[in-house]
Amino acid sequence: PRHHRLICNGMALDPNLATLPGILTSAGYRTHGVGKHHLQPILAPEKFAMPESIAFWNRETAKEWTGPYFGFQSVEFVIGEADTAAEAGHYANWLKKNYPDAAGLLSADAALEPRPHDLDEVWKSAIPAELHYNSWITERAVSFIKQTSTPFFLFVSFPDPHHPFQAPQPYCDRYDLDEVPLPQFVPGELEQMPSYYLEISRSSGQKFLQSYWESSEDSEQGFLLQTDDLQETSLRQAIALTYGMIEMIDDCVGRIFEALSEGGLEEDTIILFTS
Repeated sequence: PRHHRLICNGMALDPNLATLPGILTSAGYRTHGVGKHHLQPILAPEKFAMPESIAFWNRETAKEWTGPYFGFQSVEFVIGEADTAAEAGHYANWLKKNYPDAAGLLSADAALEPRPHDLDEVWKSAIPAELHYNSWITERAVSFIKQTSTPFFLFVSFPDPHHPFQAPQPYCDRYDLDEVPLPQFVPGELEQMPSYYLEISRSSGQKFLQSYWESSEDSEQGFLLQTDDLQETSLRQAIALTYGMIEMIDDCVGRIFEALSEGGLEEDTIILFTS
């Protein structure tokens, strides 16, 4: 991050920087990205015309847009996570077109159970698992694998696990709260963060982002959520739902591996799993 300078939310990647998909495109690979890329801010003002911003998708021309994008020949976006994913991007358009009544099921208002009062970003999602953005990402990745006969680079990016801590059934019910281990806190551990993160997370951070956007209302700095005031039950719920999100992604990745195997590509594909 100290080199590419994306050290916090609300920043956009320099379009002049070399990227891996750009290098591979030049080398003859078919390059495609599906899911959350997060190379631009989702709250960027419309005047910047950034495809990963919600404002961009208010344009009529956005409906047919699939790239190119930072070296990718084509992309299919999930923008944000949880209910934000239903607002803009390719997944949101697919959901609104094919299952218009399902978009609202991603929201906290549709949660299967009441949320804890001290941590409102925790809920059991009401959307069917097969309509969830993780499943859509998987289907689009599998489709690309099956339809591509040339050497390819496929970037598959799941937004989860990420706050809000939410997962659809059956993943939201997989873990007993009494068996969820609590984290071990070491006093002063946050002070070990790199200096450029500490600078952003403190008072100087907001000033920095205001200068970046020249507008405080369009910044999306992000923040560090301290757990000091959370009830133990709330923390256990957040962890249990995080485990559920991870298990859902495990299943999704398994389906992608199956597609590679069915296409006879498992011995001829380099798989890099990263965060």
